[in-house]
Amino acid sequence: MTDSEWMAQRWQGKTEPYTYLWLHEDGTPYYVGKGKGSRAFVHHEHGNCVRCPENLDRIVIQMHSSETDAFIAEKSLIANYGRIDLGTGCLQNMTEGGFGFRGLVLVPSIVRKPKQPRRCALYRDCLRSDNDRGRVVEGSRLYCSAMCRRKAANRH
Repeated sequence: MTDSEWMAQRWQGKTEPYTYLWLHEDGTPYYVGKGKGSRAFVHHEHGNCVRCPENLDRIVIQMHSSETDAFIAEKSLIANYGRIDLGTGCLQNMTEGGFGFRGLVLVPSIVRKPKQPRRCALYRDCLRSDNDRGRVVEGSRLYCSAMCRRKAANRH
């Protein structure tokens, strides 16, 4: 059992809010978060999959009297250290902190562009896509209906 796993068990069920910093071996922070219970001692498997440090000496915790104070402290720490994705600092955080996803930046490599519909091979202005019912695929050509396919065959 690693130090982090052991500490996660000890903190499990605690309800007091806190902020935490995960530090590199040289002492610079790479992630800031807000949590309760064992949150500071477990890996985050969403977004950028930030890994929790195995060494407990590289986890800094600051307790807060309320959830609101913890959110304010988290936002302040992230603003102070800056984010890598924005080019303003050293943190791997993907948001500006606080409640919700405020400040989330979707980079072009993550955002998928909508697929352009394929056009009917007979009519260039036909707006039916390859998802429409009645489509007929012949070789590499798509026809929006059997009728369009027959009309195309009669043209040749």
